Amino acid sequence: MSLPEFFFERVTSEIHQQMEGVLALAERLARQPVGADAQACIAGVAEAARAVRQILSSSTDLKTASSEGLHFDLQPKRAAELADEVQARWQDRATDGGVTLLVSYDGDPDALIMADTIRMHQVFDAFIAQALASVRRGAVEVSLKTTADGDIAHLEGRVRGGGDRVMGDRALDIREIEALFGLETALGVALGRNIVEAMNGTVRSEVNVGAGETLVFEVAVPSAKPVVEAEETLHQSERAAHILVVDDNATNRKVAETLC
Repeated sequence: MSLPEFFFERVTSEIHQQMEGVLALAERLARQPVGADAQACIAGVAEAARAVRQILSSSTDLKTASSEGLHFDLQPKRAAELADEVQARWQDRATDGGVTLLVSYDGDPDALIMADTIRMHQVFDAFIAQALASVRRGAVEVSLKTTADGDIAHLEGRVRGGGDRVMGDRALDIREIEALFGLETALGVALGRNIVEAMNGTVRSEVNVGAGETLVFEVAVPSAKPVVEAEETLHQSERAAHILVVDDNATNRKVAETLC
């Protein structure tokens, strides 16, 4: 690792750690009995910290992808649960923005796939963020469709935005996205597209009838077979736990205290 790469890793890791601390403290403050103005300031701090954290995460993944390629950790996952998780991750943000989020699943409700859940969420996150940024009111429709083909499951994800702006072929142009929606969204879309392409999938934009456009991605993943796990009984001690936190960073100590 060269010296510039070493410092890039160190700086991004340090900033990410500090942002985690800011988020934890903001969440703790949000639970305190403060006025509406203070709550709004706390929410603003938390949102800014999340944005910085996301920018760091996406830029680090993109850098890794260009030098080493993306890594995938395939685990059995119920496809319908993946759609439910997408709904849970974005429902509050859509509601806060005055947008109705509609998430649907089409396929065998018990279908199991081998997938990297984190990577799949990164793809959906990227395209949903872009759709929400382009919609001032109305709805964003998200769907996941699975089709079995022997030991292979074909996945089709669709994110339909209803904004007035139609970018067409420019919908996946990173420079255009940054100019319209900001760096965080542009980095997310770039990463999402790289993930799909690394899975030998495709990404395209379709113009909607009426208004807006739909971002579509298609990938093929192995199907997974159900595994019956033996029940395990966990014996927990009733003794009180004593935890010693040792860290030279005051923010980290406060975060650890909050978690405890």
